[in-house]
Amino acid sequence: MKRFSTLIVLAIVAVAAYSQQSTMLYFTDKNGLTDSLSVVIGLSDEEIAALPVYTPAEAEQAVRDSVHWVWLCTGKYPGIYKREYAHKPYEGYMNKAEEMILFPNDRIPVRISWDKQFFINNGLKHSYITDWMCEDVVCGGEEIHYLLLTSADSCSLQNTYPTAECTYDCWSFDGICLKTLRFAVGTSKNDIWLDINNIPASASAVKALRDGQLYIIRDGRTYNAQGMRAE
Repeated sequence: MKRFSTLIVLAIVAVAAYSQQSTMLYFTDKNGLTDSLSVVIGLSDEEIAALPVYTPAEAEQAVRDSVHWVWLCTGKYPGIYKREYAHKPYEGYMNKAEEMILFPNDRIPVRISWDKQFFINNGLKHSYITDWMCEDVVCGGEEIHYLLLTSADSCSLQNTYPTAECTYDCWSFDGICLKTLRFAVGTSKNDIWLDINNIPASASAVKALRDGQLYIIRDGRTYNAQGMRAE
């Protein structure tokens, strides 16, 4: 009986280990200093609600003290700050699950790395990181265009401020200019709302006016001013 109980406990632990998994995004700055954010899957609503959140003032102080210099931000300005991205299955486009990744511009160049096998093994096919700001599609200078986390295991960012000013936030933290990225985790059922997949960073954008409407031509594809494909 005791042996049977032990097997039950081991089975429960195994199921929990399978259903609740995590991985890390690592950020290495120009001086070789590393910070990280975690991605967690399989949590219940109660467990997600129990994850710690921080005020903008707390996040800013942590950046100034170099305790943590990379943060996730969610919600409308000024938002709440976190250290974990908790993925929960959802329906619809992936922009519904986007959160902002922020870190000081003076840390750049920054290399971001991750375990792409984690996203492959868990069917998170459409997980991405991007600095393509759809509301500012004409700003130019973006470096990462919807890079799927299953297609690579790292990327690097250079200092493109002020040529790509729309990909920076120089207002949230007093005197600190932040690089802004958008990050989302999703499966093949969650479509990326722009039909863009790993556009090369060197792709140039051209503005065109047709029938009174502004269009952007990038890498042979045409988008409207909202960033939607327009064929």
